[in-house]
Amino acid sequence: MANPLKFLLGGLLGFAFAVPAGILQVDAGLNRILHNTQWIIGPHVHVAPYMWLAGICGAMLLVAFGAFLLNIVMTLGLKGALGVFQKSALDKDELLPIA
Repeated sequence: MANPLKFLLGGLLGFAFAVPAGILQVDAGLNRILHNTQWIIGPHVHVAPYMWLAGICGAMLLVAFGAFLLNIVMTLGLKGALGVFQKSALDKDELLPIA
């Protein structure tokens, strides 16, 4: 068995074990009957360095999108940037080519 296949089967097996457990854990009524607790499902196992990396990358994307919007507003001006969403002052016949 090749290594890529082992990784694939390991991932599928992990999901096969985790999905039923997650469904049972998220069912508050069944949890109340079986454990008599109000256990709050938190990030438990899912907090990993990859989650921190995803958060940092998401924040960087948010900053980049803000810089992009600032660039558009600084280039076109606020009236020009918002004017894209307004109805044109030109008549429809002036915009369309004559057929």
